[in-house]
This record gives sequence, C-alpha cells and structure tokens, in this order.
Amino acid sequence: MKLDNLDKTMEIIRKIDTCEIPMFDEEGDDWTEEYTDFYNSLDDLIKNPGYFKIECIPKLMELFNDTLNYDTLMSALADLVINIACFYGNEGIHKLLESFVCVKVEGRMYGKMHLVGGLLHNHFEELKMALSTSTDEVKLEFKTILSTIEFKNLLKEKEELLKMLPQGKMNLLSIVNSKFESLYSKEERSSIKVTLDDIDKIINIARIPLPEMLKSVLEEGEIYCLEIKETSIIICFCYAIDIINMDDNYPYFKEDVDEGLIFATDLGGNVYYYGKGREGLGLYIVGAGDGNFYDEATKFASTFEEFFIEGKGIDILKKYYRCPT
Repeated sequence: MKLDNLDKTMEIIRKIDTCEIPMFDEEGDDWTEEYTDFYNSLDDLIKNPGYFKIECIPKLMELFNDTLNYDTLMSALADLVINIACFYGNEGIHKLLESFVCVKVEGRMYGKMHLVGGLLHNHFEELKMALSTSTDEVKLEFKTILSTIEFKNLLKEKEELLKMLPQGKMNLLSIVNSKFESLYSKEERSSIKVTLDDIDKIINIARIPLPEMLKSVLEEGEIYCLEIKETSIIICFCYAIDIINMDDNYPYFKEDVDEGLIFATDLGGNVYYYGKGREGLGLYIVGAGDGNFYDEATKFASTFEEFFIEGKGIDILKKYYRCPT
C-alpha cells in the first residue's frame, strides 16, 4: 500500500476507526493483511516526515481518537505529528503547539498526552524555544495539559517548563474524557479568587499531598460541575473556602478519614473525597448521611487522571447509582 497523498491516508484511518477496515482477523489473533500494509506504510512515513507539508499537522491531529489502539495506530499518529513538526524546526513545533486546539474531545487522553510526553522526552530544548515565543493562549493550553500529568520520569523537565509558563487559569474542560460534559457554560460558571494561603490551609486539612490535577483546579478558582453523559451522575467541585470550612458542613468527616478531603458533591446526598480509605489511597464516593465516611465509602478510581482523563471508574459509579446498563 502506497500512501501517496494526505487525503488517502486520512480516509484509510477513518475506515479503520469505523471498522470498515478491521484491525484483527476473524480469530482475533492477528492483524488483517490490509491493516498490516497500512501500518507498515505509516511507519515508513514516520521515518520520512518530509513527505508532509507543515499544514498537515492540524489535519492529522484532528484524526486523534482514543478508541484507536494506543500501542499501535494512536501512538504512531502522534509520533508522525511530532516528526513532521521537528522536520520543520521551530516553525513546525509552533504549528504543533497551536494545533492542540484541533484535537477533538474523543482524542484528548492518548493524543495530547502522547504528544507532550514525546516532546518532553526527545525534543525538550526545541520545545522550550518554541514555547518561549508562543502566545499566552498557547502557553496556557500547554500548561493545562502539563499540569495534569505526572510524567514521573520527566519531573525535572516538567518543573522547568512550568516555571517559564505564565500564571493563569487552566481549562479542565479541555482535557477531561469525552464521557463527561459540563453542566454550565463558561458564562454560567462561578469563579472566586484563591490565594496561596488558601491552598496551604487545604493541604493542612488533607494531611496528604494534593494531586496535581486537584491542586490546579483549586488554584484556578473556577467551579466545575460535570455530568457523565447519558446518566444523571454529577460531580460538582467544591469551592476552596468550603473545603477550608469542611467541619461546618461535614463535622464528622475528619474523624472518620484522617488523611483526605471532600473535593466535590453530586448536588444531592453524596460526596466525593480523595484520601486513604478502606481500599487505600484514591477517589471515593459516600452518602453524607450514611454513617461512617470510611467504612461506607466506595472507591471508584485511584487517581484524578485515571478518572477524569482516562474515564476509568465511571462503570463503578454507574453501579453505585444503579444506572441501567
């Protein structure tokens, strides 16, 4: 198979995404011949990025879809975009950074994360140079993605970039999984000023380190209310001041959960907390009037990234709320 133009490449990717070209054979053990030919051709393109014009970067990023196999097609597409960008030098990296907004909701988890990880790991100096001359809008979009990923093996590089990026509001809605939707528009969402002193008070209340994503949301001061699509399950983040005054609303919580804090409610009788529960550190849901916050809680995810970005744990919440299957 020869991928002799961008339209043909994109059409084949679309057919794979819609299963018109199946990835696996009938037994489910091996790739089909057509998919194998396409993947090998894509691999050749990764090694020869000059085949594509710089304008192809946003078009390819529009194809990102988390349902595409992460270890094969999705990661190969991200590698191709990175190599095209680097082929065109600083102008190419700029085009990639500007094109993050082209990634659809369905491609946020693997697409954006793989791109940022690849740039940090293999093209750090080029990335720094491009960011230094990017617009504030581009910098804040990049900071939003960077702030919510741990990148355990790239902590030094991550911290260096965060120091050079402007202080400003992240955009949680640009990174959450496509299974979530906002209950309110930007104009309807409340926003309050949060100080460093407020964050220190919350850390003292939690008695454990705050996860990167939760800290970023709290620092932003914008109150997000998310709903899991096709359900009535709501996760409405708490105001920083409400967390600080937690004892007023939930006087027995800290008696039951020494290391943790309530970060959201369902606008009803349930609360969500992050802390050390019966199943270890993670995200829990419990009825505020059910008795013991520790014993009665249900763990639905281990990390904020796992739940809000990868969508893991949604099935557990559906069972908790007895949603129809």
